[in-house]
Amino acid sequence: MPVLTIQGIPGASSHILEELMKALRIAVAQSLGDISEDDVSVFFPQDLCPAGLGEEIIISVHGLYDKPERTDEVLRKLATAIAGVGHLWFPQAKIESFVTTQKPSHSCAINPSKPTL
Repeated sequence: MPVLTIQGIPGASSHILEELMKALRIAVAQSLGDISEDDVSVFFPQDLCPAGLGEEIIISVHGLYDKPERTDEVLRKLATAIAGVGHLWFPQAKIESFVTTQKPSHSCAINPSKPTL
């Protein structure tokens, strides 16, 4: 399922981040059309350097399986939708969004019973 990572956000309250998270989940689910909002994970890692926070915000999507219905047009729509959400919340910032897909055969493990090395 898709994982969003948002970098460059200036200090914000947890309430604001939760509302932004909801808006991003809705945008992803509506853009893709084949997942629910609950299938989308959103993370806001802390930036170690406060200089420039809020000037440029990067929204990355990864962990998104490559499917025939996820055409270039659909992925562009997704990138545009999440950048639009970012712009609504941070209108003064330069917003960039990146969407990366992966083949299902290059899968991951979720809660494996025992790790494989």
